[in-house]
Amino acid sequence: MRRRRWALVTGEYPPQPGGVGDYTAQLAAALADSGDEVHVLSPGAEFPLRGVSQHPLPDWGRRGRTLASARLNELSRNLPIQILIQYVPHAYSARAVNFGFARWALRWRPSRPWVMFHEVAVAAHAGAGLGRRLLAHSTQVTARQIQTAAARSFVSIPAWGTWLQQLAPGSAQSEWLPVPSNLPVAAHPAAVADLRRKLAPPPQTLIACFSRLDPFTREHVLPVLASLLHRDSGRHALLLGSDGPRLAAEIAARNLELHPRLHAPGYLPASEVACHLAATDLLVQTYGDGISTRRGTAMAALALGCCTLTHAGHNSEAFWQSSDAVALAPLPSLRATAEALLANPDRRREIAAAGRTLYHQRFELSHTVRALQEGVRA
Repeated sequence: MRRRRWALVTGEYPPQPGGVGDYTAQLAAALADSGDEVHVLSPGAEFPLRGVSQHPLPDWGRRGRTLASARLNELSRNLPIQILIQYVPHAYSARAVNFGFARWALRWRPSRPWVMFHEVAVAAHAGAGLGRRLLAHSTQVTARQIQTAAARSFVSIPAWGTWLQQLAPGSAQSEWLPVPSNLPVAAHPAAVADLRRKLAPPPQTLIACFSRLDPFTREHVLPVLASLLHRDSGRHALLLGSDGPRLAAEIAARNLELHPRLHAPGYLPASEVACHLAATDLLVQTYGDGISTRRGTAMAALALGCCTLTHAGHNSEAFWQSSDAVALAPLPSLRATAEALLANPDRRREIAAAGRTLYHQRFELSHTVRALQEGVRA
């Protein structure tokens, strides 16, 4: 049987930080472990992975695209290779206005590329300024061109597929391919127990958040965490992510007495982030467009059996309402729902168990690999 051959094209790749880069590295390693031949074309330094051939590019500008074409022509000279573009607007240079990259994708022959849309384009809402409207228009034109170029396209959430059909009517129907966790899906119990003793030894409570320093977090998460800590002196807050220290500083600036119970380790390796998540009693997590299967933090929480309190939004899939894999509450009710969950350990364990089951049934990496490989002739 002939080996499947892949060329993963991406604008992000480790050691550069980024969710799309982490996803691409995971996918490349999993495809290689299954016996496929895998090549990765990306800017940046080399990132060794067993069984994966990396082809570093200077960037995705004209020089980088020329070099990528030469590499792909060489790889496809004797045997067919399937190109799989990992697309997100801001990852291909030109400040997200990727006309050059779109033209490159449209011209590619003899086989048309596949595209995984992690994001489609920038949206311009009513009242947006001129700069935002121009950026939205440019990224939507680019998305239409890339969707037209694709032999097959995949989307991280169904809403992206609907948007692509509006942008490029008559193009191939996109297939939903949820992203897996970008963290290890298990943490060593002894390491978790040791970390918990350091941060909030039982019967104290550890409440986590994994968010960026943005207006949405400031409005909806920081007041909830402060309120929960004020309510019970045995509660601690864990603010994960590189913005965690600044989030903690904002809470402490208004609530100096909470400072000793705010834990913000800053940037951590993936294995340590997984350990921190596994140690929490409750994750309070918000997203501007609601929970969805494109959110790596949500997938990580499910996989690690972390009880997650979040909310639905305009990009949330319908199954979240009935899955019981997370606790859903309207944004104004997050604090009250968190209080109810903190008072009910059995309920938290039920949600955590349902989340882990759902993750393994629908979202783990093996499902992504199988869906891609079934579309390629061995």
